[in-house]
Amino acid sequence: MILSYLANFFLLLTSFLKVNCNYVSPLVNTVAQNKSLAITQTPYYEENTQGYAQQQTNYNGGLISYEGNWVPSNQITFPNAIQALAPPNNYLYFPAFSANLNIHNRVNRFSADNYQLTKNPKWYPPKPYYFNDKLCQERKHRMDWLSMLEPCKSKMDFGMHIYSYLKTEVNYSYISDLHLRNTGDYSSFRIKTYDTTRKPKTIGGDTWRVFIRGPVYIEPYVYDLNNGEYEVLFFTLDAGMYQIEVILEGSLCSSYVNPPYDWFKKGDFNGHFQNEYMFKEYKHFPFLLTYRTWNALSNFSVYVHEGSKSRITKNLIKMQNWQLLCNVKCNFLTDGFGRWKNKTWLPYVQRTYVNRLSTRHKLRRKQGLLWIYGDCYAYNFYQSVWNTSLCTQQFKECNRTYNWIYPRWNPDNKKDKSIHLKHDYFINLPWLVKYFAKLLNKDKLKRSDSGMLLNVGLHYIRSTSFDIYKQLIDGYIKAIKSHPTDVVWRTTTAIYRAEKYTHKRFQTNQRALLFNAYSMSAMCRAGIAVVDVFPLTSAIEVKPTDGIHYDVTVFTSLTKILQEYYKYI
Repeated sequence: MILSYLANFFLLLTSFLKVNCNYVSPLVNTVAQNKSLAITQTPYYEENTQGYAQQQTNYNGGLISYEGNWVPSNQITFPNAIQALAPPNNYLYFPAFSANLNIHNRVNRFSADNYQLTKNPKWYPPKPYYFNDKLCQERKHRMDWLSMLEPCKSKMDFGMHIYSYLKTEVNYSYISDLHLRNTGDYSSFRIKTYDTTRKPKTIGGDTWRVFIRGPVYIEPYVYDLNNGEYEVLFFTLDAGMYQIEVILEGSLCSSYVNPPYDWFKKGDFNGHFQNEYMFKEYKHFPFLLTYRTWNALSNFSVYVHEGSKSRITKNLIKMQNWQLLCNVKCNFLTDGFGRWKNKTWLPYVQRTYVNRLSTRHKLRRKQGLLWIYGDCYAYNFYQSVWNTSLCTQQFKECNRTYNWIYPRWNPDNKKDKSIHLKHDYFINLPWLVKYFAKLLNKDKLKRSDSGMLLNVGLHYIRSTSFDIYKQLIDGYIKAIKSHPTDVVWRTTTAIYRAEKYTHKRFQTNQRALLFNAYSMSAMCRAGIAVVDVFPLTSAIEVKPTDGIHYDVTVFTSLTKILQEYYKYI
């Protein structure tokens, strides 16, 4: 009788294993140990009527349980492309598959040295995919400060909330929904977050950084869906193997929050060089630097295949005309998006603004004054162009204003007595706007054939609130609109990684994105020309050691853009 029950039990167990798609045999551990699994994508066809591309994927290396039998994985083919590489000396698990289902796997991270394809894959048909939607999502996001701020609009004050148990825990979060496309298309994946109690999160507010390195270097935007998930889109024109690194830089809006209300007045002349002891009497600030995050969620690889030339050409034409396609009106001197390849910046499209030759036929020949206004980048850029054709042949001369918050007294830090000069005043916005307007009133600048390259941003990010910065930009725009000077707004550069100094606590990449979004949208509405250098600096291969000071050679392309823009008068 006992033998009969055991026989029936094993028959039921065998039947279960043949239909259960979630079973993983321990045999896989032995097969996959110390090996890399390459899940490669074959070239796909043009988009079908449902809007998504038909693809097939071959799983090569190891064994897969297929309809109850262990067979070499390279004999199995099914839809939806994904690739994951097992790091050396790690295990890589395979889920078992049913032949009649469309599978879309997730890549999970459970610890720093263990990567796993989920044992519980989601089963659903491929989602519709539209290039236009992804293109407009990317292009419009950089100016949509309201959407960017939505998850954190009620959490902008620095406080204890950023230390809550609800903050994201990278050891429980994972990568999901990878949609890999050929060159000339947008690929995407999502980040699913969990809090420190292992509960799935339903709110946003994280700051994720994604670095993609391979034949080229890019850093794509991460979109906060405000439901505990984050979408990553990346576009490439270069086929090959890419390593994707996903880093958590902040949670619960910790990278968005404004400085304390008296932050500026407790700093020096420019609102810098505070220390944490200045705030020891406030209950929220004993841990001013405690929550500084740079935790790796995942590091995986994908292989992007070459797309069809006709499709690439069609999509690049859409990129060229993205403003019309996305119903955006702005005088961008350059699209801003591209990639670094062999230490050279390569835009996806060469330019998106209308050549002014049709309305202005006179070549500029030593006419007018070009004024370069801003922080150390403006000063260094001036030093690099003052003896080039831009300043000696096109314009009659070039000059500059070097400021942090207020104008610097001396470019040499050792000779500038305003640095570390203590005072007890809040930032004086009316004075700053008046000073800028007075500069525009100079006789040599108060002409239609004179120009200005303008940026204020980086030092405001670390010293002031977002609301104060908005007021400053609005004041500058009002001054620009009342003067004939042809002003070009340059966006603020990316911040690679915040330094662990109290006075730089609020100098974060997320705040740079937010401040840029408002300034760009405001300049666009005012009809002021814009050149966006944020993507160029965020994607660069060699990162600055202090997180902010990029080599001036990074802006070689900016010189060419200005030479073309100011070519005619």
